[in-house]
Amino acid sequence: MSSQDALSNVKVLCFDVGNTLVGFGNDQARVVDAHIKNTLRNVLNIPCSDDQYNKSWVEEIERPFQKGVDFFENSIDVNYRMMISQLCELTNIEEPVISDEELSRLCDLRRDAFSDSVAMLPETPAVLQALKDKGYILCVFSNYPCGQTVRDIITKSGTNHLFDFVIASGDFNRVKPHASVFEEVASRVKEAHGYNKSEIMYVGDTPLCDIVGPLNAGFGAACLYTRYKLYDSRDYSYLGMKNYEPTIIVENFSELLEHL
Repeated sequence: MSSQDALSNVKVLCFDVGNTLVGFGNDQARVVDAHIKNTLRNVLNIPCSDDQYNKSWVEEIERPFQKGVDFFENSIDVNYRMMISQLCELTNIEEPVISDEELSRLCDLRRDAFSDSVAMLPETPAVLQALKDKGYILCVFSNYPCGQTVRDIITKSGTNHLFDFVIASGDFNRVKPHASVFEEVASRVKEAHGYNKSEIMYVGDTPLCDIVGPLNAGFGAACLYTRYKLYDSRDYSYLGMKNYEPTIIVENFSELLEHL
């Protein structure tokens, strides 16, 4: 099927969040990192260096993509406990006793730091509204270990009324590109509107998660959004997934209206 035929069949648009609906670059990462490091050092009294923190943070991000893990993702509270344990080991201190209630409070603060650090570009809400006005069904699925964080971001943007649903990997303990997360999106769309997977286009910034993943799962189209140029280009060939090229590539969000 040609790209134009695939696009003409699209009825549903499913969006990534980070570096698609909102920017999450170095400035935003510094805000979140500063919050977490302050918590570790000044609340939990773990004297970790920046290098030790960065090592633990990268391991958290990459853990679901390791061989044999099958894209399983821990919840944000489990990830936080693992980070604390690892940093205590690296700094040779006794791990502090943290109740579930206290950990939940720290996770809430981390969630707020993340959602407060990001924002949509001024053009994005208008483009989403225009797509909605054209009759497209809009929804969100994003990789993040806390679904509530993603919903907070969308709510704060004032666009939550445009989306049928907003879900994240943290709601299912699986990350994109695992087929099950796209099956969840397709199931919700089918139940609410009767559309098939072939009528859904995914829009995101990462070739593996946002192009290869949905197209392997049977979505009809996938759009690579390159405005932020921070997408992951690492070699994931060991995962054994069939490679796909994006149906379309756009650099500005408004270009979606030219294709749809």
